[in-house]
Amino acid sequence: MNEIRLPQEAGAPAGAVFDRDRSLRELLEDLPMSEIGEAIEWLCGPYVLVDAAGGHHSGRGTIAGGHAEVPVRWQAEPIGFLRAPAAVEPAALRAAGDLLEAIIASAARYAMARDLHSESVAADYEALQQKHAQLVASEARYRDLAAGLERRVAEQVKALDNGYRQVYRAEKLASVGRLAAGVAHEINNPIGFVHSNLATAREYVEKFQRLGEALRAGAQGGVAEARWRELDLDYVLGDFSALIEESIAGADRIAAIVGDLRRAANIDRSEEALADVNELIQSAAALASNGTAAHPRIQLQLGSVSRIHCRPAQISELVRNLLVNSIAATSAGGEITVRTEMADSCLVLEVADTGEGIAPDTLPRVFDPFFTTRAVGQGTGLGLTVCRDIVEAHKGTIDLASEPGRGTTVTVRIPPAC
Repeated sequence: MNEIRLPQEAGAPAGAVFDRDRSLRELLEDLPMSEIGEAIEWLCGPYVLVDAAGGHHSGRGTIAGGHAEVPVRWQAEPIGFLRAPAAVEPAALRAAGDLLEAIIASAARYAMARDLHSESVAADYEALQQKHAQLVASEARYRDLAAGLERRVAEQVKALDNGYRQVYRAEKLASVGRLAAGVAHEINNPIGFVHSNLATAREYVEKFQRLGEALRAGAQGGVAEARWRELDLDYVLGDFSALIEESIAGADRIAAIVGDLRRAANIDRSEEALADVNELIQSAAALASNGTAAHPRIQLQLGSVSRIHCRPAQISELVRNLLVNSIAATSAGGEITVRTEMADSCLVLEVADTGEGIAPDTLPRVFDPFFTTRAVGQGTGLGLTVCRDIVEAHKGTIDLASEPGRGTTVTVRIPPAC
């Protein structure tokens, strides 16, 4: 069977379709004319096959003298003629013509089927080409949209990240502001009585100066003693010692607050160090309660825990954030308990309060950035998010359990090699 070709490759006129008039040459060009010629010659002897215009197509032998002919028809129209010697039997010539017409009819059906298939394939190919072009164009549009969307997503992520950092910095500044206000209030008390004591001490010194002036003026023993009683120097000497002791206690109190600040900020430690977590908790608890007139009682139940390799500044921030959240959720008559222990070689830190608790439907969202249960303007919703990030940075875990009206417990586990 011959290879199926597209219409323009089959030698057909441009725009040809399968159902069209065909010439004798088109119908017979793909047939085995040598075998067909032998059959025709057997029936009628030498012959010549010409088309409707008289053009020679094929033949066998030589026709001498006159000739006889019969038309060769296709679809009732003569498309050529079969010529044989004049002496041939008319029936034999007609039989050869009938044979040729039968062959041509079969060839025509084959050609029509072939062209129909070729045209169908060509149409399908053209449709596929169009769909391919559409797909290519669609893919190009998709790539452009994807690239544009990726750029927009990157811009939005960058904007969100910048916004998150700004809000985080604002929260840090607000936390520092609250801490500074508390520390200022706490320092103001000892500073106040130290200042008052110093003013009193100055008055006492002035009294001794007046006694000294009297003595230098040559006052006798009786006059000097009278002057002593007048200035009430016996009381001054007794009170002066108490004044000095009270001032020293105030200075010690200020030094303790500054020490708590230094430990909380870890300004004298490297980024990572072996740290005593109990010490960090004590400093954070002292600072968290400063400056609050009425706050829940903070109870420390610190067990014997190993020093861990960590980022002390971040651990201090973790404890402060947990305490700030508990203080905000617990009334003045409540209690906050901070516990530490070692379990399975891990440091376990637990902060439990007797506050208002968290509703069950809210609990899954407490670590989401910017989520807060406080009133508008009273929190950014980053405290627990920062806590989670700090714990994850130390390869630990943080869990929160709460019951409305009965309080909240946050449990942090930090492995030794974080």
